[in-house]
Amino acid sequence: MADYHLQRRIPPWSVERLKQELMNNPTISAYDAEAMATEMYEANMEGIYNLARLGESLSQQVEELAKFIFFNIPGEPSASEGAIECAMRIMQAQKEVIDGAAKLTAIQAEEIEMLRNQ
Repeated sequence: MADYHLQRRIPPWSVERLKQELMNNPTISAYDAEAMATEMYEANMEGIYNLARLGESLSQQVEELAKFIFFNIPGEPSASEGAIECAMRIMQAQKEVIDGAAKLTAIQAEEIEMLRNQ
């Protein structure tokens, strides 16, 4: 299925069109134009395949994150949002709790120090 979509994005005739464009340059021979067009086409196709594989990998990771949140975080998802947004919201809430606890600990340490100095 991926090959079908890739073929639709870069049709086979694009190599021929690219070769014609290169041949319009008087400093490029027909042989070099064909070689360059083929090389550019193949590099472009390789890049698209790599992006497709990366997209599949990222989709799998997001799906794993969504499953983890759904099965391991009670009450989540609690909003109509994607897995990444939900994870960011949960992490932000946890950061606020940790920051609050750190501030409370600092205040308590100051109070203990003041009591010691009395």
